[in-house]
Amino acid sequence: AVSVHSELVQSTVKDLASRVTGDTIEEKVASACKEVANLIDYDHERLDSIKVQHIWTNYGLESVIQNKKGICLAYAMLAQRVLREAGVETELVQGAITRNNGLCDDTDYHAWIRVDVNQGTGEKTKWMFADPTWYDTCEDAEQKDFYLNMSYADYMWSHRMEGYWTEDSHRCLVY
Repeated sequence: AVSVHSELVQSTVKDLASRVTGDTIEEKVASACKEVANLIDYDHERLDSIKVQHIWTNYGLESVIQNKKGICLAYAMLAQRVLREAGVETELVQGAITRNNGLCDDTDYHAWIRVDVNQGTGEKTKWMFADPTWYDTCEDAEQKDFYLNMSYADYMWSHRMEGYWTEDSHRCLVY
């Protein structure tokens, strides 16, 4: 497998981070997620193979950048790297999509990011959640931006967290 720290990944992350705009953390998160969505398209073939495996392993960003396609894990990993490069600490979150009043289908694995909007202020942690995949794949133009700044209550309506990473990793094991 190719290192997640390859020259292509590093240069792409730096380029995307240089385009991140905004005065607030929320604005920077939205900007970074939009940059990621502009770079890659959703990879339905990869999704089908993962549903068979029930696990994500060794999903390198180099192939995502080369092929301009990825699934939720790629969107979240890339958004996390871009935001960190732009000076915003971000956590990649793994879990599942909730349906039917909060019940999860165990094949609906998903990944997104969370950010403490109070980071660096000394104030109590206040999480915001962003789902760059749902932003990119949402067909309702009025709804898209909702996925870039979800409150905890909004997030709990549609996502169930199983774990998160504060460190960069090119391996993400679910369940």
